[in-house]
Amino acid sequence: MNKGRPSVLIPSDKEFLSNKKISDRLYVWILLTGEKIDTDIYIDKMPRNGYKSVGINYRTFYRRLNELLENGYLEDNEYKYKVSKVSHFKRLIYEDIVKKLYETKIDNIIKVYVYLSTLYAQYGSKAWFTYNSILEAIGYNHERNVRNQNKVKEILNKLEEMGFLKYSRTYEKGQEYLIKFKILNIKDR
Repeated sequence: MNKGRPSVLIPSDKEFLSNKKISDRLYVWILLTGEKIDTDIYIDKMPRNGYKSVGINYRTFYRRLNELLENGYLEDNEYKYKVSKVSHFKRLIYEDIVKKLYETKIDNIIKVYVYLSTLYAQYGSKAWFTYNSILEAIGYNHERNVRNQNKVKEILNKLEEMGFLKYSRTYEKGQEYLIKFKILNIKDR
C-alpha cells in the first residue's frame, strides 16, 4: 500500500459480507463523509439528508444504520455514532477505489470486491470463484436463482469494465458440469 494515499478499512468478515440487512454502500458513505477526529470516524445520529446521498428511502436508511449498530460496526457515543475498531477482519482499500465503487450505486458491489480481493490476497493466481460462491458469500440464495445470478454478473461486468477485476472462465467436468472463474488480477493499487 502507498503510505501517502488515503485508504479505508472495510470489514471482510462473514457476518458483514453475508448479512443482507447490512448495506455496504451505507457503511462506505459513513467512511467517506464521516467526521474524522484523530483516527476515529463519527457521524451524527440523524445525518441530514444521508438517505438521499446513499440513494435509499428514509426508513430503510435508519433500519440499515441500526443494523450496523446492532452488529457492532458502529458504536453509540452520546450524540454521534463512531465507526467501531473492534477486531472484525478488515480489508484495507484505497479511498479512491472505494469512492468509485460507491458511485456506481450498485448494491453489494463493494462486498463482492472485498470478497474477491480477499480471495486473491489469500490464494493469488490459484484463486477462483463461481456465481454461487459469491451469492453465498453475500448472503443470497444461490440455488438455481437466475435473478440473483444476473445481479452477480452485472457486478462482475461492472468491476471488469472499471478495471478493478480481471478473470477468465474455466470449465470442469465431474459429477456435473461446473463453470468456475479464475481471478487473474484484482486492482487494489
